[in-house]
Amino acid sequence: MGPSPSTADPNKRHHSRQHHTDHPNEEQKIDPIALQEEFFAQEALKPLLRTGFAGQWSVETFVGKHPVERNGQFSVISKLRNSLIIGYGQDTNGVALNDVWELNLDSKQWHQIKLKGDIQLPRISASACIQDEILYIFGGRIAGTYLDDLHSIDLKTGEVKLISTHNDPPSPRASPVIAVHNNNLYVWGGLNEAWPDDLHTLDLSTGAWSTSKPGLSGRANIPTAIYENCVYGYGCSRSGGFIVIDLENGQATIKKADGEAPPSDINAGGMCLVDHFLIYFGGISENEYMLVHACDLHRMRWFTFWVTPDGETVTQNDGFTDEKGLFHLPNIHSFSVAYSEKTREIVSCLGVPAHDPPMVSIFSVGEALSVLHLRDDLLDTLSPAQN
Repeated sequence: MGPSPSTADPNKRHHSRQHHTDHPNEEQKIDPIALQEEFFAQEALKPLLRTGFAGQWSVETFVGKHPVERNGQFSVISKLRNSLIIGYGQDTNGVALNDVWELNLDSKQWHQIKLKGDIQLPRISASACIQDEILYIFGGRIAGTYLDDLHSIDLKTGEVKLISTHNDPPSPRASPVIAVHNNNLYVWGGLNEAWPDDLHTLDLSTGAWSTSKPGLSGRANIPTAIYENCVYGYGCSRSGGFIVIDLENGQATIKKADGEAPPSDINAGGMCLVDHFLIYFGGISENEYMLVHACDLHRMRWFTFWVTPDGETVTQNDGFTDEKGLFHLPNIHSFSVAYSEKTREIVSCLGVPAHDPPMVSIFSVGEALSVLHLRDDLLDTLSPAQN
């Protein structure tokens, strides 16, 4: 999520604070009209509302080797390696990719995982999950053809293996929900010529698929996060609510939350788990700017997670301040996001719009979490949460 300078009008933009030249060795010229526009735009900014807590937004440009900007990639968070792993997708010219990269959440440095073995054809909209240090990747799309192959990647060696299965496998599809737990792999939803809604379970020890019918409308290209052995997915549904898959018993249900929920009918947003909060933002939308939302899973209640610019790498000019003084960030979709417990940062990258050079967007949430935990303690004394 890169800075997108804006005035107080969300439908208009003004010149960036940086004045670029096409030739790096050419002396930079100052445009007096641009400076005047910038001055009046800054004067017109509304004061930010003082809230009880706020995350701090900043951006960093990647240094060193990094993946090309892309969308349609898979994304997986490895707590064991404290990293974000991305792969496949398509570049800004629409060329499909089959490379895999790992972002260290401490150093913000990328490392390409060199693949060998059963390397797959470039594809977009594949879904992935992780067990220990093994990635499992299912489905996707090559041109107009949907895929149903399942393969694994050993993150330690880069070895790619096709996985043979039997019984009734999932139909070819793009962007399904996928998860693995106790050597069982789950596939639900996704998109092909229809909206598949069966829940498929693969016993990885035997290679046998089984199928159940939870009776829920299918969804595709939605972000997911795992909390207490349940997969929570949000978006792509007019009726709202989370799709929740219990990884212990293989049951899928809809669970709704109260409060100020983000729009439920969009897809390609991002979501990550921070303690017992699901942090959700972005998605394909006509809106140029966005708020960040959080859902308290103890109380099943949505609220706005306030975010403000750090004043150095980004400023108030890089977003939109509404009439209430709430700061909205530039909207993004089809991006990758992860939370680092060590640094207490939400890190997002890639997606649409693309940035050259590529950059990483960071929400520092440590202070905000401290306030939210104090609020939890107070609420628990008044009305204990229903876990």
